[in-house]
Amino acid sequence: AEENVVNVKISANQFRKNANGAMESYAYIYDLEEEMYNAEFTAVGYLTVNGETEYTTAVSRSMASVAYAAVNDPNLPENRYAIAEKYLLEYDVTLKVDGEEYEKETVRYGNGVTTVAPEKAGYVFKCWKYENGNAFDVVTGDCTLVATYVKNIEVANVSLKESVGTTVALNAERLGLTFNGVDESTVDYKVVKTVGASTTLGTAISATESFVVETGCLYDVTVTAQTTKGDKVNAYVQVSDKDVIVLSARDFQMASPTSYVATTEYITLENGMEVAKVYNNSGKHLVLGENSPVVWFDGPNQSLQYQFYATLRHSDAFSSTNWLIARNIDKKEVAIQTKEGRYLMGTSTSTVGANGYHQFNLNTIMKRNNPTELYATFENIVLVPVVISASSSEKQVTAGDTISLDATSLGLTVVDGAELSYVVKEKVGAGTSVATIDVSAGSFTVKSGYFYDVEITATKAGVSQKQLVTLYDNTLSMETYVSPFANVSNLSAITPEKNYLTSEHVTINGNGAYKLWWKNASVMTERLVYFHGKHAGATTDGKSYYVYADISYVGQTSTAQDYILAVYSSGGAVVKSQGRVLLGVASWYDLGHYMKIRLNSGLNNVNGYLLVDNVVFVEK
Repeated sequence: AEENVVNVKISANQFRKNANGAMESYAYIYDLEEEMYNAEFTAVGYLTVNGETEYTTAVSRSMASVAYAAVNDPNLPENRYAIAEKYLLEYDVTLKVDGEEYEKETVRYGNGVTTVAPEKAGYVFKCWKYENGNAFDVVTGDCTLVATYVKNIEVANVSLKESVGTTVALNAERLGLTFNGVDESTVDYKVVKTVGASTTLGTAISATESFVVETGCLYDVTVTAQTTKGDKVNAYVQVSDKDVIVLSARDFQMASPTSYVATTEYITLENGMEVAKVYNNSGKHLVLGENSPVVWFDGPNQSLQYQFYATLRHSDAFSSTNWLIARNIDKKEVAIQTKEGRYLMGTSTSTVGANGYHQFNLNTIMKRNNPTELYATFENIVLVPVVISASSSEKQVTAGDTISLDATSLGLTVVDGAELSYVVKEKVGAGTSVATIDVSAGSFTVKSGYFYDVEITATKAGVSQKQLVTLYDNTLSMETYVSPFANVSNLSAITPEKNYLTSEHVTINGNGAYKLWWKNASVMTERLVYFHGKHAGATTDGKSYYVYADISYVGQTSTAQDYILAVYSSGGAVVKSQGRVLLGVASWYDLGHYMKIRLNSGLNNVNGYLLVDNVVFVEK
């Protein structure tokens, strides 16, 4: 620009040949005004030969930079020092911390600043930078510098998506952590596992070096350490099954354009997890009705509805008189929540809101309006696409019935436009025979003594979801068990030295099954398994029953020890395969009116587990 062009006096030109035989030109300037000491000059020269012009540009230099190099040159003659030093002026430097002025300094050209930045909890000072973010080295003029800090534990990505079966090592490199000013010998990892589509609070798992990602699970990893100064610091990383839709706190908004009674903020918990904070901002008592607050959330597929699972916690001021009600969109109460827990909050509406978000209605009653005293937090929010669901995962039928493979006959609810496909497995109740039958005609006929696992796959907009419905002949004893396996305390009463067996109920493809695993990696023998059988809560008739079941193994199967061993209680055949098996003979045991059976299982991999389903009792 023209205002940046300055005419300077050139006292001399010098031309000489360099080592390569090329001509070099030197220009000397003097008597600059003081405000020009720090201005950079670029010399442009040109040579025209035979009508062709070639331009050359010299390196940009300022008088101050030349003088600074001169005064720091030990070979500079003493009588020249004062001449060079006069070009090194002092400049005003403003230092800012967190956007506020912190200090001022007057610094001579070429020097750094001496101000020490203040300490910040959880952070370590990194450097001073210019306001535009450029790196600062030394002062070359009036300037403003800002303090930059880095966290003691930097997290590259707070959310890690992994495939099921992936082993996640608990170390900085695997979790994407960078330690700054941290005593790495103090670093500790704690892992809490939550089943996303469940109403069970997360549980701490024993993981000192690594853990394996399981289907549908989230893992909250809290990292704690001490700085080199002895201060405690922490960080948070969430690892999850890549197919689970986990909603971040900032994708969660409470309050619709017509409802002002609920407010959302985002707060960071002590472990570093960011959550959505919700509170009543109107002082009104909210009840079931038309004025219920609306939750907006960003679902990945706008053509589907979503079930909405979340862990709900609350402030210390929460009490029985300060409580909230969650309900489904049909205005039926789902649960009155007066304590923290994990809940299925309901299902999103079928119509996406004008802002492009899904919506879900939530009713709250909060009898105080001070958000610092009374609020709820929503954590580990998981969305489950609703493509297909069943009114019941089990249905009794009669031998000779013709079963039509359609949504109505099977009691299915399917979203509009979904395509359905069916696979039917025919199983003998009192036996181990399993066969996939031909259902190309769109129906099949029920046989006496058989049951049928009907797996329906519904697909819409690129999302596929499975639902399992079991149909069983009414001659079979298909029980609904209160608790098919004893809890740890029951086992301890019998064999306290073998306190390894645990179980829980899980839902797979809409069908309930029981997950059974061992707490350590060793081959167990004589494991007692308890069923709420035919005589649960009643007096025994002295009979015993063959017990048939579907068993599958989930885990690594690369070694000979990673298999299922099922035996008769009298020591019958060993089964090493998955499928439908005869577990053994159940006999009456007066421990809470259970049937008991002995099950041997060699699960050498602590991460493996059994799934047991479709248990049938047949009188011996």
